[in-house]
Amino acid sequence: MNNACDAAPAQTGWVRIETHKEGMAVVVRCIDSGPGIDVKHYARLMEPFFTTNGVGEGMGLSLSIGYPLAQKNHGALRFVPGAAHTTFEVTLAAGDA
Repeated sequence: MNNACDAAPAQTGWVRIETHKEGMAVVVRCIDSGPGIDVKHYARLMEPFFTTNGVGEGMGLSLSIGYPLAQKNHGALRFVPGAAHTTFEVTLAAGDA
């Protein structure tokens, strides 16, 4: 969410959160109106300390921390490369309700 807020242009930008259920899982998508992510960075997005921000503008840790947390909870965190806007999604097993 912080990454999306940082990427969305001030005053005219937006961040949208979407949720839905897929089978026995819950999917949460974070979508922003930022400039997108250059294809050359796709393979490194989940690496610790990797950032496309300038010096002093973030540490590059949020995705590298969220990725194993999602996995440890039998889920996934992924970048959606074909989406119309920059999109990341977290999928987690839905609990009994």
